[in-house]
Amino acid sequence: MRTKSACFSGLAAAVIALSAGPAFGQELPIPSSRNATIISLEHSPADAAEVDYVKANFNFGLYAWLSFSVTTLTPDLGWRVALADADTGLQAFKVQVIGLFQPAKAKGVRFHLVLTSGLARGLAVYKDAKTEDVRNCQWYNDNKIAADNQITDPAAMETHIFGTFSRYARKLRANLEAKGRVCAAYIAGLMAEAPETMVAVSGWGEAEMNFRRLNNALPVQEYFCDYSPFAVLEFRDWIRHTGEYDDSNGKYRGEGYPQGGNLYQGTDGLSRFNGDFGTNFTTWDLRYFHWTLADDYDQTPEDAANNDPRRIPLASYSHGGMMPSSG
Repeated sequence: MRTKSACFSGLAAAVIALSAGPAFGQELPIPSSRNATIISLEHSPADAAEVDYVKANFNFGLYAWLSFSVTTLTPDLGWRVALADADTGLQAFKVQVIGLFQPAKAKGVRFHLVLTSGLARGLAVYKDAKTEDVRNCQWYNDNKIAADNQITDPAAMETHIFGTFSRYARKLRANLEAKGRVCAAYIAGLMAEAPETMVAVSGWGEAEMNFRRLNNALPVQEYFCDYSPFAVLEFRDWIRHTGEYDDSNGKYRGEGYPQGGNLYQGTDGLSRFNGDFGTNFTTWDLRYFHWTLADDYDQTPEDAANNDPRRIPLASYSHGGMMPSSG
């Protein structure tokens, strides 16, 4: 492991090399993002003492730009906020961002912002969504949303249980899209206001399947995600090019399994699928907690009433007691 001093020595050497101008008498090109290297340190630009120390001890120049990167911001649009009011609902996020942007601007350093969604990082953000309907969680292949010792933790939704990435979690995706649009518009405004300060923004990062039941003693894992009823139905439609993956009018038309489609639709299609993949399914319906896209998915979250007939509240969730709902 390199020491901190060794790391800073390497950084200093890189900065000096990048800062060195061309030979005497040669006209310098105007510095821009196209000919400069941004050296971004993962630290808050609001830490004035640290910013001043770095600036004073490293010779940043025309073509080596000092930046500070913050990677822990997870916007939280309340689960029961009207989606049309997302701009107002994300005021706390804006306060966080401006509290980092303004110090960076005042110190004359760049700023790089990385956001996380609340699904695989910042899990508390979608605690209410997962509690209201556990299908919004990532499920393991044994139909559990956590290990036996994890599910009893009062903070399980905030520490152990990830949110599903399935596009078929329609209420969850609507919330995610609404806050994503507002966040992007707000940050774009800051970039337009001060392009020399807000130099980069990364979208939802750390997108991953849940690993909280990982057993390092096993070469091949027993449990893996995501088997949420939302993800399973989406996978079925992705194979058959049906539902939201319908090639004619689906929201995600053209994005289905390239070797799938009509070939695997209907009863005959199921037989062909079984033959091609060595399975023995008897129906395209979900075996566990079957549902359809015709179900209500609560498009008015602000009324605090979710009329989805297949919703599974946490209070109704039976850990380890999932029974088949169809053949």
